Amino acid sequence: MKKKMCAKALPKKEKSESGKKVKTCLKTNNQKVKKKRGRKLSEPIVGFTAKRKEVLRVLIELYEQGTMNQCFGTGMANLARYIAQTELLKHCVGEEHTPLKLSSIKVMLSNTWNDIKEEREMEEKKQRIATEISLMR
Repeated sequence: MKKKMCAKALPKKEKSESGKKVKTCLKTNNQKVKKKRGRKLSEPIVGFTAKRKEVLRVLIELYEQGTMNQCFGTGMANLARYIAQTELLKHCVGEEHTPLKLSSIKVMLSNTWNDIKEEREMEEKKQRIATEISLMR
């Protein structure tokens, strides 16, 4: 019958002086376990400090589609207040990030909205011209 070996160590076979094989246990690995396990913390996201126009464009399109549970007819003021309250857009001065004020957010929103309107009007004109050309042929 075989004897059970200790679970922590591996058996090692050695020859004794009489020629018989003797089983001995190897020494265990005594490494300390790190106490701080888990994800490593990094700097939190402070907000958007660059490419604000692209962020505003996406927010306007989402707002227009009704994905923010608001009617688009309520105007851009609700969207501007939402952006100001959540502090999505930040201004970076050195290493300090300060949220943009409501008035500057409103100006940026109106400028971006006007740009979106102009782009849509240009696309509609191009489509109208393309259909007129195809009808003339």
